[in-house]
Amino acid sequence: MLGAVQGVTEFLPVSSSGHLVLFEHLLGVRRPGLALETGLHLGTLGAVVFEYRADLWAAMRGLGGTATGDDAGLLWWLAVASIPAAVVGVALRRLVDPLFGSLPATAVAWCLTGVALLGAGRRVPGARRLSDLRLGDALWIGTAQALALAPGVSRSGATIVAALARDLAPGEAARFGFLLSLPVIGGAALLHARDLAAGGGGAIWLGAVVAGATGLTAIRMAAARVRAGAIGSFGWYCLALGILVVLRAALTGEWR
Repeated sequence: MLGAVQGVTEFLPVSSSGHLVLFEHLLGVRRPGLALETGLHLGTLGAVVFEYRADLWAAMRGLGGTATGDDAGLLWWLAVASIPAAVVGVALRRLVDPLFGSLPATAVAWCLTGVALLGAGRRVPGARRLSDLRLGDALWIGTAQALALAPGVSRSGATIVAALARDLAPGEAARFGFLLSLPVIGGAALLHARDLAAGGGGAIWLGAVVAGATGLTAIRMAAARVRAGAIGSFGWYCLALGILVVLRAALTGEWR
């Protein structure tokens, strides 16, 4: 079950971390441990690698100077766009961590995510390709990704909205947004690889497989919706969920 939740919400722009906070809060459960979290992240990492294997292979060829256009600088732009999240994650970790214990804060972030997605859905689509990226574009998209360190802010949603704001074509925005998850997810998995080795078991690897399979489906669904100009549909979901959770917190005295 956790693998399915991780796979679906990691790539649909609805915030996997927000759903984790909601799941923990409503059902009274705690995070199951770093071994399981690392295993599930490996599953979603595999989904991205499989879906964009051709792009990644072409980008690797680009390191040797044998590729042109979109492929030549893809890895470079992914690295540059990952810098803001790395810096913010280290500098503001003590401020971000308490948010994972606050359902109202998560709900507010969901509302903000919903508004951003609805706004992006109303934009006139751009036509720029990844080969048109510049330093400012990469840092802008990377800064948006850094905001998603807070639960309730969708990482995929933030990066896609930021890319659309820089007039990238919808399909290109989705492609870059999903590929940008590789350094983040890969870095987290590598950081906690020892925990996985120490606590890994059959159930964890089964969860990883489920996360990968559901993640692959979610990537394709989200990309199709973005290309169709329907990213706003996810905004309605986030906004409705955020409002419901805010109302529940206010009525039950959980607001803090």
